[in-house]
Amino acid sequence: MADRLADNRTILERYSTLNQCSDSYVVLTNSMLIEWFTNLSSDFLSVEAPKMLMLAGTDRLDKTLTIGQMQGKFQLEVLPQAGHVIQEDVCSVHTNVL
Repeated sequence: MADRLADNRTILERYSTLNQCSDSYVVLTNSMLIEWFTNLSSDFLSVEAPKMLMLAGTDRLDKTLTIGQMQGKFQLEVLPQAGHVIQEDVCSVHTNVL
C-alpha cells in the first residue's frame, strides 16, 4: 500500500506540472483517473488489517471484491437506504455500523 501511495504521489506531481491551473488546483485527466483506480480492489484486499467496505448496493462490486468478500477477507456492510455519499446520506446508520 505504501508503494501505491508513493506511485500516486509521483503521478500527481507529474500531472500537476502539466495541468496546473493555479497554485492550488490541478486538473484531473482521464489518464490520471485510470492510473489512480488501476488495481485498487487488489490493493484494498492486500492490506493486512481488518477491513470493512460500506456500499449502498452490491451491484457495483467487481470480480476481485466479490471473490474477496466470499473468502471473508473483509466485512461488507450494505446500506441500501443510502445514496452516493453514505456518510452524509445516512450518517447515524454509518456511525452505528462503525
